[in-house]
Amino acid sequence: MIFRRLVLAVIFLWSTPLLAADRPEVFLSGILAHDFDGHHEYRFYHVYYPDGRYIAAGCVNQDCGEARETFYADSDPLIIIARWQVVDVRMESRTKAVVTVRSRVIATAEGQNEKRRIIPLAEPRDEDVAYRVWKRKGQWKWVEPPPIPRVGFWAVRKAVADEVDELKGLIAERGRKNGWDHLLLLYQAELGDVDALTPVAEANRAP
Repeated sequence: MIFRRLVLAVIFLWSTPLLAADRPEVFLSGILAHDFDGHHEYRFYHVYYPDGRYIAAGCVNQDCGEARETFYADSDPLIIIARWQVVDVRMESRTKAVVTVRSRVIATAEGQNEKRRIIPLAEPRDEDVAYRVWKRKGQWKWVEPPPIPRVGFWAVRKAVADEVDELKGLIAERGRKNGWDHLLLLYQAELGDVDALTPVAEANRAP
């Protein structure tokens, strides 16, 4: 009897993580956590357009070339947030679900590359976004359509600061050519705009 109970306990402990991973909100949280941390390449493997279209963030209604759902925290349009959490899960069928996520938005990054600008909100606000997720071959695999990335303030700041450091290194090594000095000024200005958000981000981060 004791042995049977021990075996059942082991089976339960082993299977619990698998059962948790099979929940749509757990699958989606993995993608959103990577977005929040600025890991742009992760979403490439998990987003899908049902009609076969693949459009990068910021390229809606444009020819964006190679199919990509990646983003770059230092140069692409995105929403800058301080925190996020899943607030609702609705199963539409055994293979489809809608997961609602609430995030605290503090700014947006509008435009792309050298034309991008950081636009702070007058007041931070909570926004709810409903994500549709699909199950394929017994596992949750798809989010469609790929939403504009919601990236954590700290990830955006690191990405822009890293770009500033890289440009400084290039200029020091190869001189002021190829427009690097102009790009450096642009990224330094953006880093200043991002740094101005620090008090707001700190006041609104997850407890």
